[in-house]
Amino acid sequence: MKTPRWGNISTYYTLITIICMACALGTNARAQGSMVTPARPNIVFILTDDFSMNLVQEMTQSKYHGLQDMMNEGTTFSNFFVSDSLCCPSRSSIFTGKFPHNTGVFTNTWAPAKGQTDGGFGAFMKNDDQKHTFALALHQAKPAYTTAMLGKYLNGYLPWDTEPYNKPNILKNGWGWDEWYVAGNGYPEFTYDLFQVPIPDPAGSVQHYGIDPENYMTDVLSGLAQDFIKRAKGPFFIEIATFAPHAPYRPAYRDETAFPGLQVPRTPTYDARPDAQAPDWMKDIPPLAQPEKDAMDDQFRLRAQCTLSIDKMISDIRATLRALGKDKNTYIFFSADNGYHMGDYSFLPGKMTPFDLDIRVPLVVTGPGVSHQTLSEITQTVDLAPTFTELGGNTAPTEPDGHSLVPLLHGKNPAWRQMALIEHHGPPDDASDPDNEKHEKSSGDANPPNYEALRSDTYMYVEYSNETRITSVSSTSTDATFMVKNNFIVVGTQVSIAGVSIPQFNLDNQVVTAATPTQFTIHGSFSPTASTATTGTVTAGKNGVSEYGYYNLDSGSTGYDPNELKNVFNSLPPATKTTLHDAVVTNTTCGETGKPTCWQAQQ
Repeated sequence: MKTPRWGNISTYYTLITIICMACALGTNARAQGSMVTPARPNIVFILTDDFSMNLVQEMTQSKYHGLQDMMNEGTTFSNFFVSDSLCCPSRSSIFTGKFPHNTGVFTNTWAPAKGQTDGGFGAFMKNDDQKHTFALALHQAKPAYTTAMLGKYLNGYLPWDTEPYNKPNILKNGWGWDEWYVAGNGYPEFTYDLFQVPIPDPAGSVQHYGIDPENYMTDVLSGLAQDFIKRAKGPFFIEIATFAPHAPYRPAYRDETAFPGLQVPRTPTYDARPDAQAPDWMKDIPPLAQPEKDAMDDQFRLRAQCTLSIDKMISDIRATLRALGKDKNTYIFFSADNGYHMGDYSFLPGKMTPFDLDIRVPLVVTGPGVSHQTLSEITQTVDLAPTFTELGGNTAPTEPDGHSLVPLLHGKNPAWRQMALIEHHGPPDDASDPDNEKHEKSSGDANPPNYEALRSDTYMYVEYSNETRITSVSSTSTDATFMVKNNFIVVGTQVSIAGVSIPQFNLDNQVVTAATPTQFTIHGSFSPTASTATTGTVTAGKNGVSEYGYYNLDSGSTGYDPNELKNVFNSLPPATKTTLHDAVVTNTTCGETGKPTCWQAQQ
């Protein structure tokens, strides 16, 4: 036999043996599947606090080029909306992929003794939301992700080792976090405590940080994140939740002179006065005084300065990933829990409104296969959890209302939702709540009452329920008079009282008049009583709705109102009003037993 041209006969048989072994291994690998499963990607999620869209311009001017480089490389979502423009309900939606009506978290406060059971870390735990998070899904994936939570968790979480939940076994097996570096009150950025697991104590310990430059919280979180990335074996997920640029807007020492002369953007909404059809809660907001404008300019400059440390963190983390060779298999997400207004509609600093400046936030993503593009699809914070779990290869135990963004990130064009749902309970009535911003003048609060809103490409539709807490009730044979904490009842609307211990006050479809902004009389036939109710709520309007808002965002139509300044609900045809109301009902009950899924409701 002729010797093959690539060498002697022994080499030939050796090659044949190797080829056969490779074929056998390949067949076996295809049969077992797991032997050829590609490595799962790493995920870095950077979540900022109260980061409004008008800060993007300043942040992209940073010398670190963190966010700008992400935008130059990856996908930017231009219509990314929160589920509730308030910290705790928004973060609850991010962790679970569920809307507030399915998490049961609508506010920042858990205080059962005061009747406040719909908010904060307490409501999240009470409703077992911690059992349905993306962290648990990734922790239970195969291969399992190593997970880390840094910075801000949920309002009401306390970073003390005396708290029963601050135990490594609970954090890891109950909540899905291998490592934990979380603060309670980190808003000042200095002089704060972190409960840390596993460093320096594997059992967990409270670490105090002072006022030296190296203690600036965003920098500390950046350093901890980079240490974690260096140690992580196999796929990892890390959430870095900054407190910046939340009030009191404390920048790093090195950034205190940045952006000299910067002011709040003077957009058409700045210092705008409510139109004749504006909701009642907006009408008594006074015009901005010059000292208020000056103060907000200073505060906006501080907020912009805060973004520089966030941008440095992005840049430093990406540099660490590159140095370790992990950058090619790592997704990075940058976003915020809610927006923020300053001077818009004559409001002092705050959030919680249904307007775009509060509900629309940045989302920028880079990573393997992520297209360089700007997408206008209506996306929401509830989409993050299913995105993370799809990338991680395991969805249980999440039951999300949202939808994975992975197809969009990879340049595909799937059928998508037509509207975003925003839900809100308010205003907050806990003086200790860091988000309890009030207008400084006694003539009004810049916080809305309960509402549900739908935001599409062409409109913003809002239903206000004007629900408020009862402080007292009394009656004669013809009238029942009640006192409420806030003046959110619209005179002449229908009112029902619920939660009052005396049955004759469970009323419906009664006419109401007002003697003062907080004293209302229901006219009817009642059994006389002098009893006083200190609990319960009043809800005005048919089906619990007292006021409506509709803003025209259709750029191709007459009356286009991109700044959401003119409420034109009254001019809508009756059939349109009915359709919109029905859509709200469908969306705010989606995901419940026997109801459509939220994805179906948003089509």
